[in-house]
Amino acid sequence: MRSNNSYKGGKAGSGVYQNIINHLPEHDIFISAFAGHCGVTRNKKPSYITYLIDRSSSVIEYWKIQDSSVLLRHGDCLDIIPSLLKVSAGNDVLIYFDPPYLFDTRSHKRNIYEFEYSESDHLALIQYAISLNCNVCISHYPCEMYDVGLQGWNTHDFVAMTRSGLRTERIYMNYEKPVKLQDYSYIGSDYRERERYKRTTNNILNKFKRMDPLLKNSILQQLQNI
Repeated sequence: MRSNNSYKGGKAGSGVYQNIINHLPEHDIFISAFAGHCGVTRNKKPSYITYLIDRSSSVIEYWKIQDSSVLLRHGDCLDIIPSLLKVSAGNDVLIYFDPPYLFDTRSHKRNIYEFEYSESDHLALIQYAISLNCNVCISHYPCEMYDVGLQGWNTHDFVAMTRSGLRTERIYMNYEKPVKLQDYSYIGSDYRERERYKRTTNNILNKFKRMDPLLKNSILQQLQNI
C-alpha cells in the first residue's frame, strides 16, 4: 500500500514501524484500536483477520481506498473492542493501541488531532488494557501515567524522528518479549543490523537450495525437533 508519513503521530517513519513489528507476537487476529494511517498495519505481514478502529470518518474512508482486506469499525475503540473479542473467541488476538499522545508529553503544547484524548480518556484506556485477557501492545512517549498504570508490563524504548526532532518512543507489552514473531522481515535493532541479518538469511537460504534433496530433508526433520 501507498506509504503516508504525514499523519500526525503516525508510525510509518523509518525505524519506527520496524521496532514495533519486531515486538508483535504471532497472532490470528490483529486489532488496531487507533488506526490513523497505521504504518504498523501497512508494513507488517497480514493477519488472518485485521480490524481497524478509528473515530475519524476520513481515516475510515482512507482505508476503504487503501486496503479492502481489512475490516473497518468507525467509533470509540473501548466501545467496539468487546464485541470483536466475543466473535474472536478461541483465536490468538493482539490489540495494538496507539492513542493520541498525552498533552503534557508533546513538544508543542497544542491540539493536533481531530479527536483529542483527555487525561481521563488515557486513564480509562489504561484501566481497560490491564483488564484484557489477550496480548496487548501500547505505543506512547515514556510518561508517569503509563509507567505507573502499566506497572509490571514489559517495555521497549527506541528513538524516532518527529517533526520536533528526535524523541524516545516506548511500547508497553503485557507479554514477554516474543521469540516467535508475526513478521520477521525487520529483525535487527537498526538499519545496518537489519541489512546484515538479511544478507545472512539469504546466504543460508541460497546454500540450502543448492544442497542434495536428501540432505535438505534431513536438515528440515532435525529443525522440526529443535
